[in-house]
Amino acid sequence: MPKAVEQVAARFTVGHAALGFRGGVTGSVRQQVHDGDTINVRAVGNFGVRFLGVDAPEISFKLPGDTRFRGLSDNRWEPFLSDPFAEDLPPFDPPLTRGLLAHLQARTGPGVAVNQHEHATAAEDALEEEVLKDMEALGQTEDTFRFFLVFAYEVIDRYGRLLCFINRDQTHRTDPEPRPRSYNERLLQAGMVSPYFIWPNIN
Repeated sequence: MPKAVEQVAARFTVGHAALGFRGGVTGSVRQQVHDGDTINVRAVGNFGVRFLGVDAPEISFKLPGDTRFRGLSDNRWEPFLSDPFAEDLPPFDPPLTRGLLAHLQARTGPGVAVNQHEHATAAEDALEEEVLKDMEALGQTEDTFRFFLVFAYEVIDRYGRLLCFINRDQTHRTDPEPRPRSYNERLLQAGMVSPYFIWPNIN
């Protein structure tokens, strides 16, 4: 199933939607058309959610000259991350400043890809564990569990991902137990992600 909003080419984002619900079922065209420039729809497909305020190590990325994402466990990452400035690789465009180049060269070398993969996997596992703990605490299943999203300034990025703070959806602040902090904050507190702010989503 496609994502509800997705990037299909550079700077080309599309969405997939159907007529909205009314009374728990799909409404008629007459019920869903509000006026000549507004209609109620529901998303068809999944949404990606990019956590605001934090950044985790990438689990996959595109190698130079590649068109698809490859996991950091792929053996092709080791030679690249050991020496991303090798002469047989394409130059950075735009070129890096001398200071940035020196900074990066001091932090690359053998084992960088394995290190990246280990930290990325640890962050992924930690988030999965937090969601499973919340499902258990609320006595919910994968079918009944819901998320609560809080947005800052921009709601969606150019990749079609929602930009937000995300937590379990718990109606009462202290029932069945005190509501925990957002997943963004929990992972930051556990040292699995780093603080990371992108203007204008800083509030």
